[in-house]
Amino acid sequence: MLKFDIINFLNKNLELTDIGIEWNKNNPRYKEQRVALYESLDEIVKCMDWLDSVYVPSNRKKDETNSYTLKHYVEKYFKQYISNGAFVAAYKMKNYDYKAEEDSPVIYVRLHPKPLADHRVLYRDR
Repeated sequence: MLKFDIINFLNKNLELTDIGIEWNKNNPRYKEQRVALYESLDEIVKCMDWLDSVYVPSNRKKDETNSYTLKHYVEKYFKQYISNGAFVAAYKMKNYDYKAEEDSPVIYVRLHPKPLADHRVLYRDR
């Protein structure tokens, strides 16, 4: 994914900020949170790579979790800070189904881990 494509996506999804989804665009911090998200394009790319490598979409209720929990997995995988907003943006760019609750920056997703053998290969050299 090109950074140009990510910027275009962010320009069309004004609710996305570095904290996740901002429901109140009159929030005094909204503009600085948007700028912070544009400054974290590398984080978005890493989240997209992680999603492609480690998880697949699921329809099962038992596979439901939230973006804030998963962003911590991405942090451990890449050994660097990842914002919730970067994960939310990457997830939305994948066009996977999700649920959002008003006034909450997180999204609720259903993902299933790829087979364990794939994970061993991914983490062996880390």
